[in-house]
Formats: sequence, C-alpha cells, structure tokens
Amino acid sequence: MIIFKNFFYKALTTILPFLHIGNFEIDEDLDNYFNTIDDKDRQWSIKEEQNARDNLKLHVLEDETLRRFQESKKGEKVINGTHCYDILANELYLDDFQYYSPALPDR
Repeated sequence: MIIFKNFFYKALTTILPFLHIGNFEIDEDLDNYFNTIDDKDRQWSIKEEQNARDNLKLHVLEDETLRRFQESKKGEKVINGTHCYDILANELYLDDFQYYSPALPDR
C-alpha cells in the first residue's frame, strides 16, 4: 500500500474529484496577536501576570510582552475561543481545577 499510494490517490481523485486535497492558504486578514485579543482576555492575561509577580515573585511573561498587552487595543477582528495555551485561560477547565482567576472581581 505504501508503494502504490500515489497511484491509488491519483486514480481515486480522478474518479472522485471532491476527494482531492489541494494546497491552499488561509488568510483571515487578522491584525497582530495583541490587537486580536478581546478586552476580557487581555485583562485576564494582565491580572494573571500581576498576581504571579506580586504574590509568587515570578515572571510568566516577559516585560515586553506584558507591556504590549497593556498598551494594545482591540482591533476589528478578534480571536474566538481561548486566546493562549494556558489551560486555565479556558473557561471549560476552571471548575475542574477549582481555579479562581485574579481577573475575577472580589476574588
């Protein structure tokens, strides 16, 4: 099968052209990362970093990254869903980990 996969693929896509996987480029015309984050997610990242620095004495973000979060403004298009790879930024996991973010009022 490995030897003849190209032959089978060409024959199959000739018979069933909708199976052909073409090369394409996704261009959503997005601004840079910091301008595609909505205000809620931006504040979440800033508050998480401030909490880590004040209470834990550690830096999760570099100073330049924190500065860009603080100075950036929401653009026309924003990222849908979770804005970063931090598992605690995903609201679906908050209850599972019993986590209360520093971004919550009256925490």
